[in-house]
Amino acid sequence: MTQYKYETIYLQGYLGRNVKIDRRIRIVLAVASTSSIAAWAKWQNFAFYWSLIIVISQVFSAINDYLPYKKRIKEISDLLSELSIIYNDVEKDWQRVASGSLSDNEINELCYTYSELWIKTDNKYFNDDYLPVNKKCKEYAEEMKNEYFNNVFGG
Repeated sequence: MTQYKYETIYLQGYLGRNVKIDRRIRIVLAVASTSSIAAWAKWQNFAFYWSLIIVISQVFSAINDYLPYKKRIKEISDLLSELSIIYNDVEKDWQRVASGSLSDNEINELCYTYSELWIKTDNKYFNDDYLPVNKKCKEYAEEMKNEYFNNVFGG
């Protein structure tokens, strides 16, 4: 259960990181393009430099469509939606495990069922891409997971 919570928090952190990167790229491109056009009209003497900035921003704008951030944002969002539902079921069943109302075989069966479902869901995404490990997202996920379990379960 703690590993599943860690993974969902890690994906949330990774999603936030990709959204920030995508947003920054789009803002820089928009500012570069529009300010260059305005500056070009104002200072004709530097038209070459302004046109160069416009060309570079247009090239980066075209390349931006092929960067993995946009696709990762969609895939991580979709994956998180599905994994969050599974995690909620795991946590709900944890209450039955903690109460002692399940046998060892029933607990093992639940673990196997959730593991299989988690892997199956995870495998639906990133077939032609992968998420490189991000140290900051790992640290964030570990910290937030510990905080969550301390707050919800008292340790």
